[in-house]
Amino acid sequence: MTDIFAAIFELLSLYSKDLGEHLRGFNLRCKAYDAGAFYNTIGLVSILSPLFFSLMYYLVIDRPKLSKIITWFLFGLVSGLIPFIWAYVKVSNDVANKMYCKELQITSGDTWGWALTVLLWTLVFYFIYSLVIKNFSTNCKRIPF
Repeated sequence: MTDIFAAIFELLSLYSKDLGEHLRGFNLRCKAYDAGAFYNTIGLVSILSPLFFSLMYYLVIDRPKLSKIITWFLFGLVSGLIPFIWAYVKVSNDVANKMYCKELQITSGDTWGWALTVLLWTLVFYFIYSLVIKNFSTNCKRIPF
């Protein structure tokens, strides 16, 4: 599972390979990948968060008054900000506390690149879910288009 999420997130290459190794679970002793892969956790959140917000928008809050592109966009933005903030905070705490293998070179730019990657993929998933779930909506069938 880690390799699948790693391959998806690393497609954009907005962060270093060293941070990728840390996210795969490379331990503090720099010997093995047994420190817990954050790719799996954030990958699941990046898939489930937009699913939840898509279902909320199209099936629960399905009102003519809210059937606007701006409302749809705000739901997507919130669905992306949750994993974005979590990804940034988790990795920046690891970097600040030196909780990674000392052989890895991880910068604050990598932290922002990682968080931006998570945000972008979450928004992609939100868009894909929207294309499918909108067909089951009563009032929001034409959103996003």
